[in-house]
Amino acid sequence: MFAYVWQLFKFFIVGSIGGFVALAMFYWMVQYGHYSSLVSNLSAGITCQIINFFPQKYWTFGNLERSEIKRQMIEFVTAGTIGVILNLFILNIASKYSPFYFMINKITTDFICTIAMYLFSRFIFKKTVTHG
Repeated sequence: MFAYVWQLFKFFIVGSIGGFVALAMFYWMVQYGHYSSLVSNLSAGITCQIINFFPQKYWTFGNLERSEIKRQMIEFVTAGTIGVILNLFILNIASKYSPFYFMINKITTDFICTIAMYLFSRFIFKKTVTHG
């Protein structure tokens, strides 16, 4: 049980690093670049996926298998793309109907999509659980 909790904790650490970069990118694009929140979120989401793949594979899930890297990367990017689309959908609804500041909506949608991505990643990286 502890191994799974530790794995989830590591997933959040890695995701947070990519997420902070993506959040800063999103903020800059909306506030200073005057891009729509949807375009900004898509760009930030793709950036986050690129930043997160290798740390998630090697550190979080302890998957050192190199022969599967192409398949895993395709699946990870596909799952990430689904997550970004889900994130865009939820953010679009929240932007129209939520009374909250746009960054609160962004953080909330990111949290929901992070949980979904963790579950996808467990299957992509063959449910490997590290004990350290």
